[in-house]
Amino acid sequence: MRVTWGMMLDNMLSGMNLSSAAMIRYQNQLATGKRVQKPSDDPAGVVRILSLRATLDQVETHLSNITQGQQWLAVTEAGLGRAADITAQALDCARRGSSDVLPQAARETIAAEVSELLDALLATANSRHVDRYVFAGTRNRDVPFNFIGDPPTGYAYAGDAGRLSWEMEPGVTQQVNVPGESLLGPAMEALISLRDNLLTGDTAAVSSTDMTAIDRAHSVLLTAITDVGAKVRRLDECEAGLTAVRHVVFDQLNRYESVDMAEAIMRLQMAEASYAAAQGATARIIRPTLVDLIR
Repeated sequence: MRVTWGMMLDNMLSGMNLSSAAMIRYQNQLATGKRVQKPSDDPAGVVRILSLRATLDQVETHLSNITQGQQWLAVTEAGLGRAADITAQALDCARRGSSDVLPQAARETIAAEVSELLDALLATANSRHVDRYVFAGTRNRDVPFNFIGDPPTGYAYAGDAGRLSWEMEPGVTQQVNVPGESLLGPAMEALISLRDNLLTGDTAAVSSTDMTAIDRAHSVLLTAITDVGAKVRRLDECEAGLTAVRHVVFDQLNRYESVDMAEAIMRLQMAEASYAAAQGATARIIRPTLVDLIR
């Protein structure tokens, strides 16, 4: 086959285009730090990168859920701790008020202390995380606890016993709320009864019924605090495991995505040299050919 001037020119221009494309590719790699700019750069690598990114997205979602769960449980644990402190103080009030030698005026003063403890207990029962009430079950947008009457003769509960759970690991959920009414309602009722019996001077009821009810409510709260602590530890363990997975995925992504700067610089220099050589060769061939055409 006869090699024509046009064929030689096409080959040289094709070589220049290839060198130019290589220069652009390596310049982009150096500018972005990414080895793969488009699927055709590494089809197999792109599949692996997409898979790793999907895994990373899932890990980040679960870590976000864990953070929300930890925050929710932190507010819950603090609220239960305050409620336990309140019942402990109420128990002390009951012990002091149960003495038959105590003047009635002193019992009325203690009853006023119990009324203040009731107000503190109500505020604790309506503890919030951001804009949701932690002791309201799944109906947590509205205030769950309200007193009936003034002074209160009982309470009303507007929440429910629904479970609030988030997925912490693939296929694994963790309940982060506790049954608010069954934990805090008995304490409210016990303190209301204690206040009333102190006001009427019924020391027998204070020393038996009220002290027993308050002590039971206190024990229930302590057990709930222990349960919440176990949930917190479980979330902490999940967080540690997922954080380790995230580090591994990041490392793998870097291996597939990140460019080796030294290698990219070397390849860019080679592409530039190739482009310059092709440009020079083309110029040497085209120049005499144009002169020949003029002749």
